[in-house]
Amino acid sequence: MKAKTIIFGLILFGIVSVSMFNFLVTSPKAEEKSPQIASFIQSKVNTGGYTGCSCRSIGNQLIQCDMNFPPGTSRYTVIANTQGVADLFAQVGALASTIYYTGYSGSQKVCEFKYDMFSRTVTRKF
Repeated sequence: MKAKTIIFGLILFGIVSVSMFNFLVTSPKAEEKSPQIASFIQSKVNTGGYTGCSCRSIGNQLIQCDMNFPPGTSRYTVIANTQGVADLFAQVGALASTIYYTGYSGSQKVCEFKYDMFSRTVTRKF
């Protein structure tokens, strides 16, 4: 009798565990939120006369934000502004995507910063 109860309990536990796993796997993912996050960042950065930020979702929980500055803009200005934007949005809170911020002077790539959604840190990649 006890053996049947234990077996029934294990089977019930297994069914509940599988159900919970399926719920977690099929629940809405951050991938669906990455276009919204990209749009939010772009709308907040493109203010005060600056219109050079373009953000887009590039995959599962990945966002690419390009910071475009006029040709001839100082390398240090591009780096400081790109890092400033990356740091600002890292402080907003836990964003559900990894974000790459790339700074350009004209068409020349100057720097790249990465916000890691797991460690919530910004690191310079280039």
